Amino acid sequence: MNEIKELDSSHALKKQVLTSADLSVNVLTQQVYLQNKLLTLPNLSYLLLVELMTHWPQTRTQDELIHSIWGKVQVQNSTLNQRIKLLRQSLKEQGGDPSNIALVRGVGYRFAE
Repeated sequence: MNEIKELDSSHALKKQVLTSADLSVNVLTQQVYLQNKLLTLPNLSYLLLVELMTHWPQTRTQDELIHSIWGKVQVQNSTLNQRIKLLRQSLKEQGGDPSNIALVRGVGYRFAE
């Protein structure tokens, strides 16, 4: 079974609540709110969202994202792309803006406000 890397407390927890417009993530409770409504996200989608929001406005390469989320587990870029697609779908289905997860062609992904 693949291990999913837990959030590094010295990194992501420096800021306990990440916010962007009507989207907020409480890193301590691992809860995501959109327009003050609790969102339900799969664990990998949550981890990707936190990773992208934590590094805003930087673009994260696919390799950086894979290493941050899956650690040393071998993961294909297509797996990351599928997970990004699922994150966007989850945001859209629950009233969020999927364009917040932006592709930077040839580089990776970034959180776009």
